[in-house]
Amino acid sequence: HRLDRAVRPIRRRTDLNVATGYLSSVLAVVTSYMNDHAAALVWCADAERRSRESDHPELAGWAMLTRATVSYYQGQAARSADLASQGQTLRRPGTVAHAKLAAQEMRARAMLGDPRGMEDAKRRATFAIAQLPSSVPNSRIFSITFDEDPPYTATSLLLVQRYEQAVTATARVIQRTYRPDT
Repeated sequence: HRLDRAVRPIRRRTDLNVATGYLSSVLAVVTSYMNDHAAALVWCADAERRSRESDHPELAGWAMLTRATVSYYQGQAARSADLASQGQTLRRPGTVAHAKLAAQEMRARAMLGDPRGMEDAKRRATFAIAQLPSSVPNSRIFSITFDEDPPYTATSLLLVQRYEQAVTATARVIQRTYRPDT
């Protein structure tokens, strides 16, 4: 309501629109975790609208990631892969949303039993992560870890029956995250 009725300088209105879009993205993630997928999709639509209004394509990327994740967990791996692929076209590599969309596509392609598509998406995810500035947050909701492997690598390898590689990837995650030697 405030955004629609605001008579403010364009820059302040855009900042408010972006902040509102990120809040909608958070609500989309939360409601999807609560299995209220209909509400999650409504929040995604709002984030996408805020993205268009503020010319901030990363917001649309986050909404597309949530849509892809919802589809994945609903057993619609092909739709998830398509959404993740479409989301990557919203912006060139250089944002966390883009990198996570590529990782989500990797996982969805693996679920489909498409090892070649999984490897292609893994390469794009690895490249996208390498393009991120070091100032990118590595914890919380709009973040990604700077690891040797993109997120979901071990899961993807399991899904395409590359068990030894999955064990190796999992061992790297355990070593890096939990540091059992210390």
